[in-house]
Amino acid sequence: VAPFHAFSATIFNDICPKGREVTFFALYPLVSESRAWTGPISGIIINQTGNTNEGFAFSLGLTGVGYARICFVDVRKGKEQCERYILDDPTLVREKK
Repeated sequence: VAPFHAFSATIFNDICPKGREVTFFALYPLVSESRAWTGPISGIIINQTGNTNEGFAFSLGLTGVGYARICFVDVRKGKEQCERYILDDPTLVREKK
């Protein structure tokens, strides 16, 4: 789980609009901790089936789904969208050159 969390945080940092890091990273824990419901569901599966492997299969399946979704993230497109967001955001204070 830790490598996936670190990898997703790195991708999130790469596509986060510069100047809005605080806003986006304030939302990140809400999304990243949304997996807290998987433990109780695994426990219910184990209790219902009496088989620890069934709970593990559920967790492994969710990990596979998460991995597949991360593979489809287009970082280049995300960076381009962030560039446009930064240019179009009238509330963002820009550094003067």
